[in-house]
Amino acid sequence: MTFQANDYDALSKLPYFTYGSLMDGQVFALVSGMALPTDAQLAWAEGRKRSRFAKQSYPIMSDSPGDRVFGLCVPALPAEVLARIHAYESEDYRLEPMSLQSMDGPIDAVTFMPTGRAEPGSAVWHMSQWRSEAKPMILWIMPQINAKRDQLTMAEADVLFDVLEVEWHKR
Repeated sequence: MTFQANDYDALSKLPYFTYGSLMDGQVFALVSGMALPTDAQLAWAEGRKRSRFAKQSYPIMSDSPGDRVFGLCVPALPAEVLARIHAYESEDYRLEPMSLQSMDGPIDAVTFMPTGRAEPGSAVWHMSQWRSEAKPMILWIMPQINAKRDQLTMAEADVLFDVLEVEWHKR
């Protein structure tokens, strides 16, 4: 992608929290270009809920006092990897700092949060449901996007993803 890695330098010093499809090792590897770190640890965001992005298969996290969102916290990732993940997440999300809890205590990390263009739906997001409904499509789409990664802007990658998603559903 044409995103500049130096846009992520400051945030790449913190652990990365994923609460959706990137908790899946195959998808994490396809998107990031590296294996899901074996030292990833369970963590959670207090006062948040995870729901399905309206009419989509992926999650969105929003404020919800009394709730919590569980996910994986991985050690700090290189700026280039954060840029690749952001391209996957799309312009509907931005990388921002977040305070988390873990079995070992508090963690300051970064995660992708909605920009405001993304609205949560009413359905709760479940990994098992995502794996059966959307993971096969992601495993088919991502190699095609990765093959063009260096030639696309983030907006162009979003359009290509949408086109490929339509093709997938026609199969």
